[in-house]
Amino acid sequence: KQWYQRRVAITAGRLIHPKLDEQLLLAKKVQLIDALKELSMHEPNLDFLSPEYKDIIQNADKLQAAFKLQPCHLERLYGMITDLYIDKFKFKGLNVKSKVPMLLEVLDNYELETLVDFFEISAV
Repeated sequence: KQWYQRRVAITAGRLIHPKLDEQLLLAKKVQLIDALKELSMHEPNLDFLSPEYKDIIQNADKLQAAFKLQPCHLERLYGMITDLYIDKFKFKGLNVKSKVPMLLEVLDNYELETLVDFFEISAV
């Protein structure tokens, strides 16, 4: 039974992982746009920037447009994972709603294995 529960959490995590990873990366890039644009206005030479930051500056409009097309996508993914977490423990007769803020912190610093580990040990 334990193996099955771990398997469900891992499978669900792997199914959601690509979209969650993509949305988190997009959100982080969009958060950097204003600072990088400000820097580019005051610095004539941006050769010191990493290729990733240069790419963000060059594709700022595309990144912002992509983010605006899916404004609630990240929140929906967080909601799905939170519901899965609550339901998993509800079936065991446990109420883990008080641990949702810790789950959201894990999601904000997202790594798949950390999330799976949280699903396994957080109700203990």
